[in-house]
Amino acid sequence: MVRKIVAEFVTHHDMLVALNRREVENSDKKLAQRNGLHFRMVESGERISGTYRQSVRLVSGKYALVERSTEFTLVPWPPIIEKALGRQVSGLVRGS
Repeated sequence: MVRKIVAEFVTHHDMLVALNRREVENSDKKLAQRNGLHFRMVESGERISGTYRQSVRLVSGKYALVERSTEFTLVPWPPIIEKALGRQVSGLVRGS
């Protein structure tokens, strides 16, 4: 006799956003230690500026590491930023 098992998986609408945020927050420790800077999480609607230093590949996607003074932040990587490596960038963070 074969038994059929049905599993139901229910998620909250913002679960992926929360998981992506957690991944970014957890990756900051390694990057902070390697770069000697403090990590600062940015929020939607916040304007950021700094020097684009490198791209960072995480499970949730590609991010741009933007350095400013003694801190850095990770922002979703737009393809246009690749030409600005090592230069000053600024932008507005939209969405999650």
